[in-house]
Amino acid sequence: MTSMSVDAAVKELKSFDEIVRGIVELDYLLVDARSTAALRVLIDRLQFIYFSKRGILPFLLKLQKSESIEDHEWKDIAYNFELDRDSVAAAADVMERHISDLEARFGAEISDFFAAIVDLKFTVRSIIEDMRTALRKDSFAASTLTTVAQTAAALVPPVQVLKESVAAAVETLEAYEPA
Repeated sequence: MTSMSVDAAVKELKSFDEIVRGIVELDYLLVDARSTAALRVLIDRLQFIYFSKRGILPFLLKLQKSESIEDHEWKDIAYNFELDRDSVAAAADVMERHISDLEARFGAEISDFFAAIVDLKFTVRSIIEDMRTALRKDSFAASTLTTVAQTAAALVPPVQVLKESVAAAVETLEAYEPA
């Protein structure tokens, strides 16, 4: 839970926010029904991971308030991360057709974005695991709870910004009507 890893997570979240806001503005993706459907699967997955009842945002809000978290809740969030991997991977494969253009627009971060959604390789997940390990190791000591709360507090604002962008992206994708 070093400040460097928190900084990396904030940077990653800002990058994802930029991608989510920008990717649904690409007309050629929205006129292609297959790409639109794939994009919808990926955005839905991102929304689920971050904002569902057992997602990252509610979890961070609990940690920020130093509320107790039961062991089964740790397991639930890890399980939620693993759901629907095959359909998400198939959707990412569809988007690979446009990868060179997407990289030109969003840089190498687009690959990180897909890896985060498909393979669950993202910094916030690593930080959550670090927090879990630290809390268990220190038997939920007050100083560790304080550190975890501060870490969570640093991550909540960029996650909330991402939530707004994801909601706007979902709205855009729902408004799309195939020709």
